Amino acid sequence: MADIVLMPKMNLEMIEGVIGEWVVKEGGTVKKDEVLCNVENEKEVASVYSSCEGVVVKYVCEAGETCPVNKPICIVAQEGEDWSEAYEKAMEEYKATMAGIYSTCITPETLDESP
Repeated sequence: MADIVLMPKMNLEMIEGVIGEWVVKEGGTVKKDEVLCNVENEKEVASVYSSCEGVVVKYVCEAGETCPVNKPICIVAQEGEDWSEAYEKAMEEYKATMAGIYSTCITPETLDESP
């Protein structure tokens, strides 16, 4: 089954990170616990590790791109595996989470409040 790798939350204040460098190129093979990429935020640089063995079939976020926490950043799958359904499900979950976060932050009452 395809593994959808998400942007990790590296500290309590982190809301987004920047893909610093992809260590494993698209189409390259990766082993479990091998570094996939480096992620930077305002406080630190950390490595993102693969949770399974397979092929990096797609970068969702490119090097240098800023991505929100929990957004899919790449897909690791087995050679020839159809990963499209897993990716679509992960994106739906991400969008639902983001919609829930923003719907609790912005309400008609808070929009009407003036400073």
